[in-house]
Amino acid sequence: MKRLVATYLPQLAFVAALVLGAAMTFMVYMAEHRRALAEFESAADLAVDRVLTRLRQHVVVLRAAQGLFAASDGTVGRDAFLRFLDSVDIIDEVAGVQGIGFARMIPAEDTAAAEREIAGHYDMSVAVRPQTGAGWRAPIVLLEPADARNMNALGYDMYSDPTRRAAMDSAVASGAPRISAPVELVQEITEDKQNGVLVYLPFRRAGRTRAAELPPADGFVYAPFRGA
Repeated sequence: MKRLVATYLPQLAFVAALVLGAAMTFMVYMAEHRRALAEFESAADLAVDRVLTRLRQHVVVLRAAQGLFAASDGTVGRDAFLRFLDSVDIIDEVAGVQGIGFARMIPAEDTAAAEREIAGHYDMSVAVRPQTGAGWRAPIVLLEPADARNMNALGYDMYSDPTRRAAMDSAVASGAPRISAPVELVQEITEDKQNGVLVYLPFRRAGRTRAAELPPADGFVYAPFRGA
């Protein structure tokens, strides 16, 4: 027995050392993994908090814009809209926002009225697009700041897109702000395209009740967010 033990003792010691080393390596790995996971969760929580803070700021501004349209019975000139935006300073203060705008909800056959409204705001001829078979349309008629990206979005019928329409319908049904699923914004005019989201708040003129012959809302104040 002693001879057997002596024969295999080096091998047993080697195996024991391997097992001990593997156990220590695993313990170090698990400790490092837990630390990395905790750091990731902390960073993720901070990122979520920043996004939620941005969204809350936008919702406050959208509600204020909704009040501006209500006070004007749905007709707000560009000068008044610019003064409103200057007062809230949202474009400079909140990262990621592409702008604040208004989409007028109209019968599908009444696109000329929306095109006249855009021309009145920006002194430019813009066609409502794209073609759609829907009964209602929601073209963007007002969007600031008037940079190249936002000017490209004027006239775009957001109600023609199923993703945007789902968020707009949800906003109408709830009467509360709703955020869309990720979409490629119409403002993506460069090669570096990014997904974004839109936050919608419906507007309805005072005294107007929902009826089959009326649009779901008179329009939407909204904010597009780029991914970065």
